[in-house]
Amino acid sequence: MRLVALSLLTLVLPVLLVPALPKVGSEAPVIRAVTYDGKAVSTTALKGKIVVLMFVADWCPHCKVELPSLSDAWRKYGLEREGIIGIVMMVSSSESSALEFFRSVDPPSNWKLVLEGDDTARSFGVSGVPTTVIIDRNWTVAGIFVGAQPADKVLEPVVRASSQTTSVTTQTETPNRDLGLWAIASVAVIISVGLYYYARRSRRRK
Repeated sequence: MRLVALSLLTLVLPVLLVPALPKVGSEAPVIRAVTYDGKAVSTTALKGKIVVLMFVADWCPHCKVELPSLSDAWRKYGLEREGIIGIVMMVSSSESSALEFFRSVDPPSNWKLVLEGDDTARSFGVSGVPTTVIIDRNWTVAGIFVGAQPADKVLEPVVRASSQTTSVTTQTETPNRDLGLWAIASVAVIISVGLYYYARRSRRRK
């Protein structure tokens, strides 16, 4: 009986120690990882960007369907641009099979591969693949998608966050443009008034 209880505890304890997935609107967990090309990815380095973490495995049939779909939709929505990064976190996969899987999905130019994503998966409370976590520029969780999901649904928070940024930039630039036009108009008025009085004085002298 004691042996059975010990066996059950051994099975249940790792599950209890894994944190739950973060909630949308909460601060995202800390990240410390290294990409396949040797670049460090951390909370400090990624803060200020829109980050899409894709936890997948080469042996997962749903991952083999979802990731190519995300790759196509990524390009469709024009997300291959500055300030957005996709990180494919391989879980329980060998290096050779992970590389083959990553290349097979035709990854966009701003996707990075992390071969050893198990530690990050644990810190995020990921218990199954595929799981995708969207993090906004303030390092706040903007979306969590567990299991195979339509690509449009998964990328919707990314598109929304990127469009909000564009809107803010436009609103910020508009007053500066208006101020410049006002300054030009003011100078033109001053010059016109000056020419007018100069012409009047010239006529009086004659």
